[in-house]
Amino acid sequence: MLELQRFLLRRMSGSQGPGRAYDILDPDTEQPAGFTRENPGAMARRLRQFLSPRILPTRIEVREIEDESLVFIVSRSVGLFSQEIEVADADEQLVGYLRLGAWSTNGNARIHDRDCTLLAELHGNWRTMNIVMLGPDGNKLGSVRTASANDSSSATNPRSCLLVTLDECLADQPFAKMLLLGSTLGLAFSYR
Repeated sequence: MLELQRFLLRRMSGSQGPGRAYDILDPDTEQPAGFTRENPGAMARRLRQFLSPRILPTRIEVREIEDESLVFIVSRSVGLFSQEIEVADADEQLVGYLRLGAWSTNGNARIHDRDCTLLAELHGNWRTMNIVMLGPDGNKLGSVRTASANDSSSATNPRSCLLVTLDECLADQPFAKMLLLGSTLGLAFSYR
């Protein structure tokens, strides 16, 4: 999956289980590349009856194909004044994190790698998922936008699809791609 530079994230309607799910497709061929499923903890599942899922912690597993190898894990913790989205590899080793204000819906957020080195700044609106990812030098590393019907002919509800495009400079950097894609998934599960 991480060999791709573009990812179409299509929200699965009526997914089984306690959380939401997305298919990850190659937008050029519409072939499945992966699958995500949210696995909130038992307490978070109970609290969802009374509170918004956006303010509760969760865990998202990203897999090559359903019921197969785990690629990476995205977890979201929520504090009183901030929200952190962590991305870990399949061995649960931290790859990096995204930190933003607890009530932030747009503006700037920063993605750092496991050594706390800045990888990217995100600019845009988290609710509409119109986001630009800029490296520390100001060069564009990628973008996220709501996908139109042209991006996926099988998308019955275009609002349920996101197109993530990463720059070619990241082609040989699977951990950077994992961190940017994982941060996008964390935002999608938080704000959509």
